[in-house]
Amino acid sequence: MKRSLVLDLDGTLVDTLGDIAEKMNGVLSARGLPAHAPDSYRHFVGRGVGELARSACPPDSPRDLVEELRCAMEAAYEADPVGSSHPYEGIAEALEALAAEGVALAVFTNKPETVARAAVSRLFPGLPFTEVIGDLPGQSRKPDPSRLIALLARLGSAPEAAGFAGDTDVDMLTARNARLPGIGCAWGFRGRLELESAGAALVIESPAELQAAFASLVPPARH
Repeated sequence: MKRSLVLDLDGTLVDTLGDIAEKMNGVLSARGLPAHAPDSYRHFVGRGVGELARSACPPDSPRDLVEELRCAMEAAYEADPVGSSHPYEGIAEALEALAAEGVALAVFTNKPETVARAAVSRLFPGLPFTEVIGDLPGQSRKPDPSRLIALLARLGSAPEAAGFAGDTDVDMLTARNARLPGIGCAWGFRGRLELESAGAALVIESPAELQAAFASLVPPARH
């Protein structure tokens, strides 16, 4: 059975917080709406661009305004998928080590799929990600597990041979809903307490711990 590790993108592989804040604040300011401190965006992200726009809007904003902001933010992403975003220190090396063991790597994010693919391609050009799946019209988002389960089937993995790594409660709920062990990445946007409360099987503090954490939860088959 193929061993697989599926990972979230924002806050797990890539520090996108400053870029998200800059783009969303630009969208808000262009419409005369108040901007937010970058740290506020830690709690705005995780459930897709629509929820990001809703959280960034003033309270009780009309639905049409939220939709306008969502479309504008998606356009900003499409124009510049990476911006100031950068991989977390040590994450590429950890993934290279897992790939060398034969572990299949994939990304599942609530970021728009075309944006996610462009960002992964640009920031991790040498890593063999089998698939990058993200938000698509008419498709379910995390924490719905259906697309993750279908992804594992394409990778040739069963839930007992796979894990999911992420930095928010949404990621840990996704893992639980798919019956996978969730690896909480405390270096991301939310921190250890949220990850533990959401049912993470393990919480790690740095990418250097990822390979060992995955091996402890999904050990290699004995021959």
